[in-house]
Amino acid sequence: MMLILCLVFWLLGLGLQAACEPKMLRFARLPDLTLPPSVRWGRFIFPLLGLVIVFWTNPVVAIFVWAGTFSVAAVIVAIVWASLARVLESRR
Repeated sequence: MMLILCLVFWLLGLGLQAACEPKMLRFARLPDLTLPPSVRWGRFIFPLLGLVIVFWTNPVVAIFVWAGTFSVAAVIVAIVWASLARVLESRR
């Protein structure tokens, strides 16, 4: 349960990070997407919230779980973002 929860928080944080980066938006052909500042804070809050929850449940392996789920989440976000770019490119 802890792994899945931490993975979800990483996916949210990294997804928001990708949606806030101008280079990533150009890559996905979404240059007109702008998120409000309150939503942009989620890219910092979600990973830290995941770290706090992991430390709260099992402090001995917290850093390893947090870093491991980051690696998995980064791969998932990269694949989804590339797929989104491909789908939007094929629709044009």
